[in-house]
Order: sequence, then C-alpha cells, then structure tokens
Amino acid sequence: MNTQMRNILSQIKKLSVSEILQKKDNNGVSYVKYVFQIYYILFGQVCNVCPNKIPTYINQIKNYIMEEDKTNKNSRYKLKKGKVIHVFGTNQYYSEHNITDNIAIKLLSKNPNRISLFAKFPENWRTETKGTETKGTETKGTETKTSKLKEVKK
Repeated sequence: MNTQMRNILSQIKKLSVSEILQKKDNNGVSYVKYVFQIYYILFGQVCNVCPNKIPTYINQIKNYIMEEDKTNKNSRYKLKKGKVIHVFGTNQYYSEHNITDNIAIKLLSKNPNRISLFAKFPENWRTETKGTETKGTETKGTETKTSKLKEVKK
C-alpha cells in the first residue's frame, strides 16, 4: 500500500461511517471511492455496485486497522512483508498482520530456521524459544521417537 493510501486509511480511521459516505478529501474525491480501493487491496475482492455493502466494508477496514495497530504496537516479533507461515496439518496461516509474540515463539521453537522470515525479533530469541516446544518430542525414558527413527534408517 502506497503512502497516499496509508494517509487516506488514517483519515478513514478518524471518520464515522456517515461522514465517509458523505465527505470528500481535499482533492474532491469521495471517501467511498477510497473505501472500495482499500478494501480491494486488503481483502482481494469488492463489489462496486453493491451500495448496501459499503457500511460493512468500512467497518471491516476499521477493524483491520485496529487489529493491525494492536498487533504491531508492542510486538517484539514481526514477519517480513509478504511472508506467510503455514502450520503443517492445520488451516492456520500467520502473516505480519496476525502473528503475536507467543505464536512466533512457538513457531520458532518448532523450527528455528523460520527466523529468516522475520524482519524484527529480539536478540535473545533463541533463549525465549528453548523449552517451549511440546509437540513432536515425546520421550520414553531417554530415547526420543526421532532417535529411534534414525536407528531404523541406519
């Protein structure tokens, strides 16, 4: 999203739904036009001929802004733009927009190589992720299932 759209997004954040429906920006462009453009950028689809959906689009954009503000404000972990982590065997996908510190720590504890997908992370990320992995390391005595598999392959 370019700088102009980010500025429009911050203006939309401050306006009520009725103000967005009625007002225009300094260039005389209706905010509704921007709502359609921003909604398409964020969610990938929009109905330009469905006036009854405009309030829903506005509310979804505002909710997106609030979630993004919440997620990015105090986050110590941030994924690079365009990077997505899929948790294998589930329908869970994480991007820069929905990842939290706790989720990042769990994902990195399972696969430390994923650190290359992060644009921002604390220096002590390795110590934070140690001991948080619980699945996939079931033990019996002192042997792990992984070590038994390695013995079979030999």
